Amino acid sequence: MDNGRILLALALAAGLAGPVGIAVAGSEPGDGAPVFVLAGPWADASAVAVRAGGRPVGPRQPRAGALVFSPDPDFVTRLKAEGAWLVLADPRLLALCGVRT
Repeated sequence: MDNGRILLALALAAGLAGPVGIAVAGSEPGDGAPVFVLAGPWADASAVAVRAGGRPVGPRQPRAGALVFSPDPDFVTRLKAEGAWLVLADPRLLALCGVRT
């Protein structure tokens, strides 16, 4: 790989890492709000949510992860126990998936 491509890759990574990092750091899933769930590549995030007592939200799901909902305040804890790697409730990230809170 030449230096130009390396610099371009680094610039893209830096440009994407900032907004995602802010969203991850600032997202605390609230009670009754839809959340974005990311599970391992071998797991179906929607199935993880159903096992945790939730249900998918919306007519379509994102390719990586799932948008899910449960009114139970312990839902996030159960999601993680079922294998969720990441649970995000930041409205800015949810808006990217078409959810308005």
